Amino acid sequence: MKANNIIIAAILVAGLTMRVQAADDNNFSPRAVATQRAADYVRQLDALVRPIREEQSVTYQPDADTLLELRTTEYQLQWFYNNGLLARPPLNILAAGVVKKKLEIPGRIILARLAAAGLDPLEPGLDNKVFRFAEFDGPRHRAATNSFVRPLCSTNFPADGDFLGHHAYAIHLVHRREWADAARHFVAATEVPFGGTTTLEWEFNNHVSAAWMYLLAGQFDKSRAALEAARRLPLNAEVPQRARFLMHLYRLADPPPLAAEWEACMPK
Repeated sequence: MKANNIIIAAILVAGLTMRVQAADDNNFSPRAVATQRAADYVRQLDALVRPIREEQSVTYQPDADTLLELRTTEYQLQWFYNNGLLARPPLNILAAGVVKKKLEIPGRIILARLAAAGLDPLEPGLDNKVFRFAEFDGPRHRAATNSFVRPLCSTNFPADGDFLGHHAYAIHLVHRREWADAARHFVAATEVPFGGTTTLEWEFNNHVSAAWMYLLAGQFDKSRAALEAARRLPLNAEVPQRARFLMHLYRLADPPPLAAEWEACMPK
């Protein structure tokens, strides 16, 4: 099947090339056609993401014809790029074989766009920070310290109540692209003892991480719910851009301003 798709795409590219070469250079030069196809590609990607921006859209899967058209466009754009007609290659949402399930396609498109702009929404920016417990009494709680830092990735399944273990294991699941399972562990990482953290930055960012994981898993209702859980917290820190991006993506009420480089990646 994969070989057949490649052959079909090659035939389509060859046919398009023949038409381009036969066209008037002033109106339909190869570079002009490539630029137009790149613009069409952006519109295709926008159309695939647009339904999840509506609150009533709980699940969404593109149909087979839409995906075939997208795959064909990606093969064409890759040919244009290889022949010096485009400055950048396509995102290759389908041609690269990264997506395993149709439900993952909208989230994959968003992630790929951000990655192409040098932005990583999966990185919470919690490294090199010290988090303090809000209600800590060393002798009463029999704890050695009133603070903690972000743990490293771990393949060890966490015990109940081990909020740091849940976060460490979630990082491992992110590397494995097990989005939904990672989301559940990020949520478990928000259950901080001793009254939580003083700024709630740890809890907020873990809810946001869960929102991103559910988005990538195609569980958009759960993604919104995790984001709303973050928004309900009286955060005593700056709202990160990756959280703002999701607020704007889902068109939540009164989102904080979004930086220009993140706004440029927002589906139209």
